[in-house]
Amino acid sequence: MEVVPQFIVNILIPASLYGMVAVGFSVVVRVTRMYHLAIGGLVLFSGYLLYSSRLAGMPWWLGIIIAILITTFIGWFMGVAVFERFQEKRSVRVGSSVVAALALLVFLENGLLMYFGPGSKSVAHVWDVHHAVGSAIVTDLEIVIVVVSMLVSGMVWLFLHATRFGKALRAIADNAEVAAVVGIDLQKGRGFAWALAAFLAGIAGIFYALEYTLIPAQASAMAINVFFRSILGGVGSVPGALAGSLLLETAEQATALWISSTFKFLTAAVMVVAVLLWRPSGIFGIKK
Repeated sequence: MEVVPQFIVNILIPASLYGMVAVGFSVVVRVTRMYHLAIGGLVLFSGYLLYSSRLAGMPWWLGIIIAILITTFIGWFMGVAVFERFQEKRSVRVGSSVVAALALLVFLENGLLMYFGPGSKSVAHVWDVHHAVGSAIVTDLEIVIVVVSMLVSGMVWLFLHATRFGKALRAIADNAEVAAVVGIDLQKGRGFAWALAAFLAGIAGIFYALEYTLIPAQASAMAINVFFRSILGGVGSVPGALAGSLLLETAEQATALWISSTFKFLTAAVMVVAVLLWRPSGIFGIKK
């Protein structure tokens, strides 16, 4: 029983981090009907921007703001310059957009690899003060990760349900043709969805760089993890993205603790397939 508190901590940190990205991924898929797998590259891109800002001697606050803003712009530009071209070609929309997303992911990953090299990079910081919570050890940074993830995800949910523009996005997600008839700007809505997802990826990238080491190849792993968690919870659901992340991380950590970390990915894949066979829309997804 002594391992239980630390087991819970080990679940909450990555679940919060991946969950925040999964929220953005879910919004994009629901609004645009496109699987934004390149979001994994945006997370690492943001982390490396923070790393570069520290090498340049920038103040923390400036480096963080620049990393998030640039990542948000790049994500928005990807959406309007690449993915928007598939919107009018419904017959090839999903398949072609997935290929385009994978191409962008590979482009980002290899760009980081060429510039920073294959070795790991880390960002030194002062938020690593350890606190004992029962038999578990948690740092200041890890507490901030969980709190910020919950706050940001909650704000996204409130935005989607309590603001006029958020309701417009939900209308586009439900039926784009009807939304256009009533005067909703579809391109503006989709552009905002791309920017929102990139913004969340930018925040997650900052925390990822501070909590873990940066390796370019992690972009693909990030994309797969986010995809699994979003699909498991139910695409388009903010609570679903968080719940899917928590459930999948629990399964992975349990596998690592009681079986072997080698089988973590296999466990995740089996769990996603099993849930989708039972409920194709995901746990919190909307049944069609």
